[in-house]
Amino acid sequence: MISEGRNYLFAAAAYVELQMGYRYSYYCFVEADTVHENWHVGWQKFESFLKEWEPAVGLPVLDGYSSTIDGYRKEDGAMVRSVMNFDHTIEAVHSDAAPWLLPYVLDGDTKCQWVSQWRFASLANALFPGHVLLTHSVEIENTAHGSYSKDYCMEGMLGATLDLREKMPEAASCFVEPRHEALAINGTLRLSAYLPWSRALRRRDADPTRQNYSSPEIAKVRTCEDEPTLHAMNQKSSYSWCRGCPDSLAYGMLQSIVAHRPFEFVGWLRLADFLALAVVSRDDLLIPQMCLSVAVRMLRCLSNIDGSHISWQELKNFRAAHLEWGLQIQPTEETVQEIERLALAPDKRDIIIKAVRLALMPQGDQIEPVSFMNHEKAESFVDWLLQCPAAGGVH
Repeated sequence: MISEGRNYLFAAAAYVELQMGYRYSYYCFVEADTVHENWHVGWQKFESFLKEWEPAVGLPVLDGYSSTIDGYRKEDGAMVRSVMNFDHTIEAVHSDAAPWLLPYVLDGDTKCQWVSQWRFASLANALFPGHVLLTHSVEIENTAHGSYSKDYCMEGMLGATLDLREKMPEAASCFVEPRHEALAINGTLRLSAYLPWSRALRRRDADPTRQNYSSPEIAKVRTCEDEPTLHAMNQKSSYSWCRGCPDSLAYGMLQSIVAHRPFEFVGWLRLADFLALAVVSRDDLLIPQMCLSVAVRMLRCLSNIDGSHISWQELKNFRAAHLEWGLQIQPTEETVQEIERLALAPDKRDIIIKAVRLALMPQGDQIEPVSFMNHEKAESFVDWLLQCPAAGGVH
C-alpha cells in the first residue's frame, strides 16, 4: 500500500529524531517515479517556499494538472495558493502539524489506496485552512503509474468524509464529499482537482492562536460555510458533474469525462439519458441506446462494480424519448439488459464503434467536429466490450 509505506517512513524518521536528539522541520514524501527537469534547483526552490511560508502541508505543481493550476495563476498572479483535493505525489508535512495528520489511516485502503490520502487532505484543509499551500515555482512529473487497488474509490472516500463529520460535527461543513465533476465558480468553469480553499497565509500572518500548529487551539475548527468553493459545490444543479453549468457546457463536460474515463459505467448511464433530450427522429434513439448498453455491459463485465444501488427509474429522458416514438420502455434491469443484448451484438462491431464515437462528438459550430474518442481507442474499447466473458463474449 502507498500510504502504508509512508507510515513506515514516518516511523523511521521519528526513530532517527529520537536517536539524534533533534526534530525535522518537515517530513517530505516523494514517489519514486517523480521527475524534475533540474531536480537540484527544483528542490532548492521547494525548500525556500517551505521556509518562507511554513505551510502545514506544502505541494508543488504536478504536470498532469499544470494547465488547471496555471489558469488560476493567470487570473490573480499569485505564486502560492491554498488548495484542496490535491495529488499526493510529493507533499511536505510540517513536523508540528504531523501529529494531527499522520500516520495515514489505512482502514479504507484495501479496495482503494486513495482513501487514506483523501482523509489526510480533508483533515488538513479543515484543521489548517489557508496553510495547505501549493507553490507555482516548482513543477514535477509523475512518469509512471503503478498497479494498485483503485476499486470503489468514491464509496471509500465518502465513507472517510462521513466518519470525519461524525467525529468533528462542529466542522462538518469543512469535510466535502468526493466527486468527479466540474464547478462553475463566479461564472468560470473549474475542475474538481486543486480547487481554491481559504486564503493562502504565511504561518507568521495567521491568527496568533493558530500559528503554533501543535497547539490544542488547532482542534477548535471553525465552520467552512463561508467558503466560496463550498457554495459552488452546494448550488442546485440539474447536472451533478457540472454544477452551475448551462446545458451545452454540461453536455461537453460529460462527453469529456466519459472519453477520459470510459470504464466508469455511470458516465455512460448519464450520457444515455442526456442524449435522449436531443432525439428528433426514431433513428436518433440508437445513440442513447448504445450508451445505456455500454453502461449495462460494464456492470456485467467488471466484477468490482456494484450496480445494486442503481435505479433504472432515473432514466426519465430516455424513457420519454422512446414513448414519443411509440416505444414502451419500462426501465427495469431486465429491460435494459435486453437492450444491451441487441445493441452490443458482435456482428454489429462497426456500428457500435461509430455510435460510441458519435456519442462523444462535441456539438456546436465546428465545421468538422472531432470525437473526443479517436477511432483506434474506440476500436479497442468496443473489442473489450464484445469479448467480455461475463457477457457471453469470446475472450
